[in-house]
Amino acid sequence: MKLTAMSRKLLCTVIAMVLCLGLAFCFAGSVFAADATTECFHETTTVVKATPASHTDAGNIEYVVCDNEECGQTLVRDEIGKLVEVTAEEVVILPAGHVRAEKFEAIPATCTEDGVVAYYYCAECDAKFESRSPEAEELTGEALVIKAMGHERIDKVEAVPATHTVAGNVEYYWCSACSKYYSDRTATEELVFPDDIVVLPTGHIRAEKVEATPVSHTANGNIEYYYCAACDANFTDRSPEAEMLTDEEVIILSLGHERATLVEGFDATHTTDGRLDAYWCEVCKALYFGTEYNADLYNAADAVILATGHIRAELVKGTPATCDQNGVRDYYYCAECDAKYEGRDPSAAELAGEELVILAMGHERIEKVEAVRPTCDKAGNIEYWYCSTCSRYFTD
Repeated sequence: MKLTAMSRKLLCTVIAMVLCLGLAFCFAGSVFAADATTECFHETTTVVKATPASHTDAGNIEYVVCDNEECGQTLVRDEIGKLVEVTAEEVVILPAGHVRAEKFEAIPATCTEDGVVAYYYCAECDAKFESRSPEAEELTGEALVIKAMGHERIDKVEAVPATHTVAGNVEYYWCSACSKYYSDRTATEELVFPDDIVVLPTGHIRAEKVEATPVSHTANGNIEYYYCAACDANFTDRSPEAEMLTDEEVIILSLGHERATLVEGFDATHTTDGRLDAYWCEVCKALYFGTEYNADLYNAADAVILATGHIRAELVKGTPATCDQNGVRDYYYCAECDAKYEGRDPSAAELAGEELVILAMGHERIEKVEAVRPTCDKAGNIEYWYCSTCSRYFTD
C-alpha cells in the first residue's frame, strides 16, 4: 500500500513518542534501583560515651556511629529517641580555657634585680599561662623572668662649685632607670642625696659691714648692711640665706631743703639775659638751685639765662647805592620787637634812619674823553666825560 506524504509524517511522529517514553521508564527504573541499594537503616551502631572538656582539651557529647562500612554516619538521638544524623563538629565540646585563672601584673626589672612577666595562674591546673585561652602557652622557669637591665642609662654629672648663695655638687653618676646616685660609671658605690652630693653655699663670709648713717639736708643716709664685693651686692648679713638689698632699700633719702623759700628769677628776652629761680634754706643759711638734698649751691654766673636773640628775625635784602641815588643796607626785621637789626644775636645793634642808608657814591670813576676830528673814512667825537660806574656820558 502506498502511503501519502501526510501519512508518512504522522507515522514518524508516533514512533518518536514511543521511543521517548521507553527511555524515560528505563531511567526512572535505574534511579529507583540505585536508591534502594544506598539506603541505610542503621541497624547496628557503636555508642561513644560522653567525655567532659578540660581547660585545654575538647570533650564530646554521647553519640553513636553506624557500623555499616558504606554509611559510617555520626548519629544522636532526638527527644523521642529517634536517631538523627549530625556532623562530627556538632558532637564536640570545646575546651573551656582557664576562665577562672587569676591575672598577676608584671613586675618590672630594675637595674640590679630581675622582674616577672604578667601571667595568669590557674589554680585548677596549678600552672601559669600567658592568657586565659585554651591555647595559652604554659609559662615556667625563664619564660617568667624579665632580666635585670644593668645601669645602661647612667650619665655623668660634672661637679659644680658652690657660690655664696647657691649650693653646688660633687661629681657623680645618675642612673635615670633606677633613679639612684653613684660615685662612678660602674655603679659600685651608691651615694645618698643630698648628704653625699650637695656642697652647701659658703655665705658672704668676706662681706664688709657698712654702718648706718643718719640722713641730713644735703646727704642721704643708709641703714646698716653688708656689702659683698664678690657678688657686688648688698645683704642683711653674711649668711647664705641673707636677704639681698637693693640700693633703694639701703638708702634713706634726704628730705633736702623742703622748707626752703623760693626766690623767683625772670625770663630772658631777645636782648636781655634772664635769671634762674633760687631757694633760700634758713637751716643751711644758703641759696640753692633746688630743694633736693643734692641741689647745687646757687651761683650767680650759673644762674644766668642767656638772651635768646632775634632768632626768628627775617633777613631783608637792601638796595645798592648808585652814583646819584642813595641805597639801603641789608637788615634783619624782628616782628616780635618790631625793629630792624644788623644780625640775629642778642647784641646786634638796632638800625634806624641814616643807619640803614647807603649814600650815593657820586661819579667817582668819571674820566675825560678828548675831542677827535673826523677823517674821510672814520668818525670823530666831541669832548665828553664818561662814568664807568653808571655807564653814562656827561659834558663836564
